[in-house]
Amino acid sequence: MTLIEMLIKQNRAFPSKPAIICEDKRVSYTELFEKVVAMSHHLFISGVTKKQRVVIMMESKKPELIISFLAIAACGAIVVPVDCNQPDDYINRMFQIISPSSIMISTKMHHRLDKINHNLSQSRIVILSDDNMELSPTNSRDYGFPPVSVSDHDTVYFNMTSGTTGVPKCAVTTHENIYFNTLASVEHFSLTSDDVHLCMFPPATHPHEIFARALFLGGTMVLTDHIAPKSLTRVIEKNKVTAMMAIAPIYGNFTRCHKRNDFKFSTLKIAESGGMHLDPVTAAEFRKRFGIPIIPVWGSTETAGIALAMPLKMPLRISHEVKITTGSAYPRSKESTYPVPEEPSYPTPEEPAYPATEESAYPATEEPAYPATEEPASSASEDTTSKSGSCGVPCRYYEVDIVNKEGISLPSGEIGEMIVKGKGVCSSYYSNDNENIKNFKNGWYYTNDMFKKDEDGFFYFAGRKNGMMKVAGMKVYPVEIEDLLIQHPLIKEVCVVRTSDPVHGEIPRAVIVPEDEANLTKEEIRLYCNSRLAFYKIPKIIEFRASLPRNPVGKIMAHQL
Repeated sequence: MTLIEMLIKQNRAFPSKPAIICEDKRVSYTELFEKVVAMSHHLFISGVTKKQRVVIMMESKKPELIISFLAIAACGAIVVPVDCNQPDDYINRMFQIISPSSIMISTKMHHRLDKINHNLSQSRIVILSDDNMELSPTNSRDYGFPPVSVSDHDTVYFNMTSGTTGVPKCAVTTHENIYFNTLASVEHFSLTSDDVHLCMFPPATHPHEIFARALFLGGTMVLTDHIAPKSLTRVIEKNKVTAMMAIAPIYGNFTRCHKRNDFKFSTLKIAESGGMHLDPVTAAEFRKRFGIPIIPVWGSTETAGIALAMPLKMPLRISHEVKITTGSAYPRSKESTYPVPEEPSYPTPEEPAYPATEESAYPATEEPAYPATEEPASSASEDTTSKSGSCGVPCRYYEVDIVNKEGISLPSGEIGEMIVKGKGVCSSYYSNDNENIKNFKNGWYYTNDMFKKDEDGFFYFAGRKNGMMKVAGMKVYPVEIEDLLIQHPLIKEVCVVRTSDPVHGEIPRAVIVPEDEANLTKEEIRLYCNSRLAFYKIPKIIEFRASLPRNPVGKIMAHQL
């Protein structure tokens, strides 16, 4: 099933339901459908054709992002999200790699094109504004989608890697990849059409994750650029968000803010944490303060989203040998050979309250800013803590293994590289033969992430393959040291990297952000580690900084330390 088939399906099933909520603006499925048809027709008659590469450059998450993505897909062209907040050299490098035929850019970011060295004379430029988002909406029924054949196996976009280890790579992502990842997520979290989704990824980072689950189910997606805890809490409460996807620091910010502001989440059921390691302190504090467990997941650009996730209810034992299947408990659609959920009934959600705040543009009401609520009616099972530190088990439609340097499977308890395959996994990077040879072998994607699994089939992240260090011949993984240090009450953030040493070969170096106004010394850190770590794992170099470098997603840029 393609993204366009999903849109057609939900427009027919529930035309008046809100598909998108963005601040005080709501876009129904019919409005979304008509705007996508109108924009795709405009692009098509402008010359956008199948397999052309079309850049999207937007500084914020707006309905225009979703409309543009789907309109390009309807033309059979390839979406290329480019982070317009990156330096000119980065953007120039991306344009040289992809040679776009068209560029869709927001009014605010149009000036960035002035610094592009790539020849833009052959590229069509579409300015994304409220005006062109209203392109002939009343005529969309007459035009229909462009007369282009789009199949499940067609490339829909280049999903850009986060670039934490250098130049981003373009993962060639098909409609099928997105479909199977979305289906795996929906089944794993037991999501329904009633769920309201909030994805905290930036507009140029895995943008399909912002809308794919809601579009697949006929649910509602909430768009916001707020990241401050108080503002974000108001967005969640106001729009009755039930499923949230974010990186660990965002959940950590909630717990720190809660110390000064007493608030709860009345509707949130799924608090999904991916993109980086979830430390034990953040997990424990969030659950203690809000009564909701953070659900650790592991996913990557190349797997189109999550491939490992902690079960909501813990079985006694799970086999890690999850075979790829094309069937499911759901009946097959008449329009597709893929499994799809049964047609849901879509009750219109109640209008949310809009709390009065100084930080928000939302209209004021008599509702208090942080209304007291009861504990959430339902959330992930209490049993998820029994596998603390685990990223969970393979999601359906993914097969996962842990191998040594020779590609041979390792037994439980041994650390090796995790490899993944399945219909959600992309097959290659665009125009990058060297990386393709290293990362895609015999149908498997080699993740460069080091993992181990336990006897019950649960997977545990040990660190990046290129982050492992050899201290006097002994293997040391930064995550183990970081998870210990973050439990120190005066440490706010930490990142451990390797440093060359003439005696030991390599040694751990800890870069620490102390809590505000904390008077922390290097000697205190060493004393704290002495009784808790093997001597060769204790950081030999300790540095204090005010902050750690992060990419737009929020991941720590360890290679810059």
